[in-house]
Order: sequence, then structure tokens, then C-alpha cells
Amino acid sequence: MPPRATANVTSTGIRPVDLGALIIVAVLGLGHLAYPFGGDQALFVIGALDLSQGAVLYRDFWDFKQPGIFAFYYAAGSLFGFDEVGTHAFELGWMLMLSVVLIVTMKRWLQSSLIASLAPLLTVGHYYVVSESWHLTQVEGLVGLPMYLALWYASTPASSARAWRLYVSGLMGGLVLLFKFMFLPILLAFWLTAAVYTVPRRESVLRGVASVVVPIIVGLLGPLVVTIAYFAWTDTLGLAYWTWFDFPRQVVKEIPAPSAWRLLGALEWFAHRFSWLLALGAIGGYVALRQRADAMTVNLLWWCGLGGAIILAQVQSWWQYHFHLLFVPLGLLAAIGIASVRTWIRGADAFMAARWGTVVMLLALALLLSPAWGLVARKAVPLVQERLAWSRESRLRYQQAVSGEYATVLSEVAFLREPGSLPGRIYVFGNPLYYYLSGRGQAIPLNGWFMEMAPSALWQQVAARMEEVRPPYIFVSKIEAELIKKHSPKLTTLLHTAYLPLRGSQAGRWYVRAIP
Repeated sequence: MPPRATANVTSTGIRPVDLGALIIVAVLGLGHLAYPFGGDQALFVIGALDLSQGAVLYRDFWDFKQPGIFAFYYAAGSLFGFDEVGTHAFELGWMLMLSVVLIVTMKRWLQSSLIASLAPLLTVGHYYVVSESWHLTQVEGLVGLPMYLALWYASTPASSARAWRLYVSGLMGGLVLLFKFMFLPILLAFWLTAAVYTVPRRESVLRGVASVVVPIIVGLLGPLVVTIAYFAWTDTLGLAYWTWFDFPRQVVKEIPAPSAWRLLGALEWFAHRFSWLLALGAIGGYVALRQRADAMTVNLLWWCGLGGAIILAQVQSWWQYHFHLLFVPLGLLAAIGIASVRTWIRGADAFMAARWGTVVMLLALALLLSPAWGLVARKAVPLVQERLAWSRESRLRYQQAVSGEYATVLSEVAFLREPGSLPGRIYVFGNPLYYYLSGRGQAIPLNGWFMEMAPSALWQQVAARMEEVRPPYIFVSKIEAELIKKHSPKLTTLLHTAYLPLRGSQAGRWYVRAIP
């Protein structure tokens, strides 16, 4: 079944089957509201909380990521609370918005409204099924909504509203870049496709190119100019530039790439969790290109191909969650694959052409997804055991049952809440969950979570700020202890002269400030 590019306005309304798909997505998302954070999410929350209290990004709280992720967590915390429930509730709203957009747009592109209704399940539903603490609310997953809108508005056929659509595509592209500049090649591919499908229709090539480029650039500049104005107003534009461009070059220059085993582990996770989407997506991509290579199809394939290349190019990372960059295009190509298989089966068998044949096919698809049901069940059991984790006490029990890190960190930081503990912000060379679960802020702007990627200049800055501030408590994980010993004699001296060992465990060692 080939996709189509023309709109059928009468078919784009929300039907009961669409509501059913949205309800399933909502249930999956609600099941993750109390899901525990990973270290990255804890870092984003404590950073967003500092920003809500007047801190300036990069000056008062520093991390090497672009500002989009901190803006997302700031909005989530301001609306719903700076905790797991608030963050995941905002994420669910974001993902439901993406689901509605997919239903409406897919009905304009696919001949089968039933298959279009499956789009949220094949994309957002799959995202929730395979994601755990480490994968939720990361840049690569959140960027799916603005990236898809940039694709959609760049892929629609030429019309009187073409300039407006390209402007929206550029605007969404600007939001994407605020999450991660490395996604620019994917956006450029969308816009190149728009030019290829538009310019030949024009009598003048120059005017044709301008009709595409000008509205895209105008839209693109909107979010970027606002962001630059923020950093200029706070007198941190130079620091932001260093963070975005100079720091990555220093890391590549000084820090060796991780072992290829990390990449192989991430690829294994991707192959295992996305196998059925990859199979159906391969069918869908082939059929769509062969039957109608429209701009939408080309851009979905650009997204998959360039997205995969960008994941592989991030040689200092190679984390599992990076593959969430592909959950939207793979899910949509899988929808085409399902539509194609359905058409083939219906043409080959009279029973399958009837309504019950469609039911049989959907049941077969459900069996194909049996590993996913296992993942859902594994997540649901502890949630049901704790009665959906409504109370704070049951939520903590649930989070510790799901995350071994929560149990460890809560045990490690318990003494900080005891009477007689020294007040003030602490510093952690390790997982930011220590800040989040202790309720203590980070003592200096630079965090100790990324030290394996810190070039020499960052080590010097951390040592200088720690010497200046001298927080009441310092925690050093076992991994970070080796890095400190290797990279910073000054920090090693500080820990042995200005601090006393307080307590140790398998997780690491706490130090308390020596009384002068």
C-alpha cells in the first residue's frame, strides 16, 4: 500500500480507534509516573531547580548539554514539581501531543486510517515499553516531537501555504537544535528534500531556492535568537559558546574513546528492543520508496540513516538511550510495513480480506510483540504490589524495588538527615542521585558526574572551586576516586588535609570537613 501525499480532510478526525490508541499510550505513560530517575535525570532536575531559584545556566550550574533539556525540566518542575512524578507527567503530556500529531498527519499520508491509528502505539507506545530509568526523559526521546514536525512541514506538497509551512519547519528545527546541535544534519536533509521537490516547479531556480530557504531560516532563527539573547543578557554568552563548541573539541582531543564493548552493548540493546520495528520498518521503507518516493518517505529514511550515523559519531558516548532518536521514523516506517503486509495478505486470501481477517492479523501482530508484553509485565508487578505508589512511602518502596541505585543512595545519604549533621550544600564525585535523594544542593557549578570526560582544564577548575568553597561533605565513588588520583593531585591533597574520612562502603567514601 503506497503512502499518499494529498490531504483527505474528512478522514483526519479523531475516531474511537484513535482514542483507544491514545488511552493505551496514556496508561503506559501513567505507569511510569513514579518511575525512578537515573543519574542523568537527577542531574537535570537539580539543575532545573537551581534555575528556578535564580541561577544562570553554565555560570551557576554547568553541564555540557545544550539548554533545551534544562528548559524542559524547568517547565516540568514549575508546572508539576521537581520530582519523578512531575517530570514524567510533563513528559507524558509531551508524548501524548506527539501521538495526536501522528494520528492526524498519518491519516493524511496513509490510505488506511486503521494503520494510521496504530502510529502512536508503534512509536510512543514502544518508547514507553522499552524504556527504563536511564532511557526516559532524555534528549533523544524528547526531540521526537519537534523533529517530526520539522519533517512534516518540510514534506508537504507545494501550495499557497508553502512559505508558512516551511517557516514552521524552521521553527521546529530551531527547537531541535536547542536540544542538541548534532542533529543539524538531519534537519538539513529535510530541507534539502523540500528544495528538491519544490525548485523544479519554479520558473526561476533562484526564486525557487529562496522560496524554501528564506522561510526556513526565519523560523530557525526564532528560538536561537531568544536563547542567545538570554545568555547575552546574563553576560554568559562567551561561556555558552565555550560549552557548546570549545569543550567538545577539548574532550575529543584529550579523552580517549571508550571501549568498543560499550558500543556493542548499546547495539545489542537496540537490536533486542527494536528488532520487530526494524523488520517491519525495512519492509515499509522498501515498499514506500518503490511505489511512491515522496518527500515524506525520503525524509523518514534520512532520519533513520543520518540518525544512525550521528549515534555512531558520538564516540565519547555510545549510550543505549541514543537509539531513541530513531523511535519515531522506525515506528512510522513499520506502520507502512504493516499496511503493505496487510494488503498483500488480503490480496492473497479472501478470508483475510474480510473484517475478521484484519482481527486475525492484529492478533498475530500482538503475538509478535510478546517480548514487549514481558517487559510491561515486569514493570507492572512492583507497581501493583505498591498499590500504584500513590503515597510517598509506597513510592519510595516501589522505586527501591525497581532501582538498586535508589536503595544504595538512600542508605548512603541517610546520615545527612540526622540531627547534628553539618548544614549546607554537598559535593559528589559520582551519581547526582546523591544530591536529589538527600535534598542537598551541589556546592559548586561544575558537577562531578562526568569526570571521565573532563579535560585537564575542567579538573583544574573543579579543584580550585573546591578549595575555595570547601563543602561540609564530599562523596567520592570508587570509580571517581581512581580518576581523582590520576588527574588531580590538588584534589587528592585537599581530601587528605582539609577533610577526614567519615564512612565508607562498596559504593564509595564520604569525607567530612575538618574543623579548623
